[in-house]
Amino acid sequence: MIGLMTIRTFSIIVFIFILGGCIKQENNVQTEYNGKLLEQLVRETYSGNKTSNETLSGIHDTLLPLPSNFNKIIIDSLTIENNRFYSVLLEFEYPVYNVFAIYDSSFSLKLIDRSLNGYLSILRRVDAKRTFWEVFEDFGSKDIFKLKRYNLYYVGKDTVVKSLRTNFELTTPKEKLIQDIAGFADDVINTKLYLSSNSLLKETWDTFIWDNFNNSYKSQLNIFDSVVTAILAAHKTKLFNPLIIDKISALRSVGVELSADSINAYNNFNNSTDRFTLFLPEGWKALKNVMVTKQLKKGMSGTLFLSSTLGANFSVVKIGENEKAEDYFTIGLSNEVKGNYSVRFSERISTKKNYIQCFEVSCVNLKYLVIFECPILTYLEHKNLYEDIMNSFGVDC
Repeated sequence: MIGLMTIRTFSIIVFIFILGGCIKQENNVQTEYNGKLLEQLVRETYSGNKTSNETLSGIHDTLLPLPSNFNKIIIDSLTIENNRFYSVLLEFEYPVYNVFAIYDSSFSLKLIDRSLNGYLSILRRVDAKRTFWEVFEDFGSKDIFKLKRYNLYYVGKDTVVKSLRTNFELTTPKEKLIQDIAGFADDVINTKLYLSSNSLLKETWDTFIWDNFNNSYKSQLNIFDSVVTAILAAHKTKLFNPLIIDKISALRSVGVELSADSINAYNNFNNSTDRFTLFLPEGWKALKNVMVTKQLKKGMSGTLFLSSTLGANFSVVKIGENEKAEDYFTIGLSNEVKGNYSVRFSERISTKKNYIQCFEVSCVNLKYLVIFECPILTYLEHKNLYEDIMNSFGVDC
């Protein structure tokens, strides 16, 4: 590792085989799709059967070694306007393996969620207008906290989507905070909140309104999640258990060490206009077309990535093919590495409170300026996370 990072390109081809129609046995007798067959395919998949995994559109992430056993397998089904849907909820000892998936009547994948943590349970919820699956999580965080989280998945005739995720219980060493669903109407979820005795809002309400365009429930306030985030962020003591905050840290929790090329497989941000991608962990925000001024001789339009919890940010600015970083940066780039990309970068600079480092990334006829900034006090604690983001930087060149 030179400086903060080394950026490398990648090439990954994903083959997904979805077998339409019915599965034919050797005697040419067609087997109908049903819950029993679905469970059989799931068990075969986690016994190492690649064909079963391909039939289920890769329910097992093949970047992971096979888990030793299930904690729980729950298969459920429901019918929407004569269309049959199946759900699969899988719980494992290590949460990186946890999966919730929804398939149609021919086992074509409609939704998969690999972000579920801890102990899982599932219920169906049907109101006058809509049908949902509810998935509940119960897990620990930062050694001393216990969290319960609520996930709501909308299932319509032509649409399957995750409609809501919110915390509904936080237990600390001193108290328990609760968000309780007090009412679930056609277009509104009302929750009652029981907050900390130290809070100005000891008892209050929140409202989640159905958004027809996105098929989801949204709150303008998100009071409970904001309180939980603040409490977790304020806990800074050294952790005994590894902290899982994103896909990469989850993989590392089961001993999978990722190269920069592998990290690129999880890139979830794509700026198609400026032709770059990167991996953005949960909790980070991306703001396009903002004016970037830090460490630049003049402000330029770019993309800002920031985490309010960590107080860290990255800025990416695309420049011309024949331009160079010295035309823009106020500090020099004294280091250089070359591979599929050419990367020039500065030393890490200390201000009163923050570290700053600048980069120029070039690939064929594309060139970018990258500015990184984070608090000095927490840099070492989150250094791997920052490197993962920078190492994931991919260019469509």
